[in-house]
Amino acid sequence: AGNRTGEAWMIYSLGVLHLFQNRLDDAERLIAEALAIFNDIGNVHAAGLAMRGLAGIDRAHGRFAAMRARYTQALAILRAVGDRGAEAHILRNLATFEVDRDNVDAARRLLDESLDITRETGCRRDEAQVLFRFGELYLHTNRIDDARRVLSQALDLVRDLGDPIGEAHVLYGLGLVRQREG
Repeated sequence: AGNRTGEAWMIYSLGVLHLFQNRLDDAERLIAEALAIFNDIGNVHAAGLAMRGLAGIDRAHGRFAAMRARYTQALAILRAVGDRGAEAHILRNLATFEVDRDNVDAARRLLDESLDITRETGCRRDEAQVLFRFGELYLHTNRIDDARRVLSQALDLVRDLGDPIGEAHVLYGLGLVRQREG
């Protein structure tokens, strides 16, 4: 019907679907196509979201320099348009990357900022995800009591929200805590 905005959002949504199905090549092609349209029509916010999606795909492919560049660009855009939830998501993903690289202090700063945003916006699901990432960080640094504490908080949140997938992730994390405790 000639609605470029609608077309871009549908292409982006298909790309995200492929991303969740782990069909990364299809996801990348579609999200990149949507990004081009969003840029063409001047939808800065949507372009930032698409950039964030492409950064996640870069990470999955092990293209860490590209991932960092895209997340940095997306973060600047999403901060400028005031999308605090997307900002918190990017910070959480960057923190996970820093944990993998053993940059514990950088990861903690990113998670602190992400947690502040989730609490400010009241997004309890995102808060649970940040707490889960804190649990991973604490397990990585062998701070078992701290890991148990934040994972227990996350478990309360996901159970209150009725999020069985989140609950499974948190229970796995608590299982790792128990394993470390012997």
